[in-house]
Amino acid sequence: MKSCISCTARWNIADPDLLSYDKDASSVDIVVVQRKVEMPSEQGFGFTELYRITSSAGGIFGDNKVQRAVRVQRRYRRAMDDAGNRIVEGLEIQKTYRVLDGIAGVEMPTSTTKSSIRFRRN
Repeated sequence: MKSCISCTARWNIADPDLLSYDKDASSVDIVVVQRKVEMPSEQGFGFTELYRITSSAGGIFGDNKVQRAVRVQRRYRRAMDDAGNRIVEGLEIQKTYRVLDGIAGVEMPTSTTKSSIRFRRN
């Protein structure tokens, strides 16, 4: 696997929902189009974000652009481990969808990733 030493990322505080980067003579734009925050409660807290990713199609398609939609859902809850120490458990589900003619096919994701994380103090 080759490292990308020559990547250039751009982000502006005036437009915080847009992140762009250039890699190997092609550009990628990641835009947050929807964000929902679940405030902390006894059951936990969470975030849901919907991203639009625009990148170069590459190969024989040249400079044509490809769009994808990605929904990321994160949920955290406070708990106690077996020794009685406080921990925070997290779950993230990321689903990627095809976008054709500006419409995301949300009924059938092209990929789904599920991750879990646990924070604890030593």
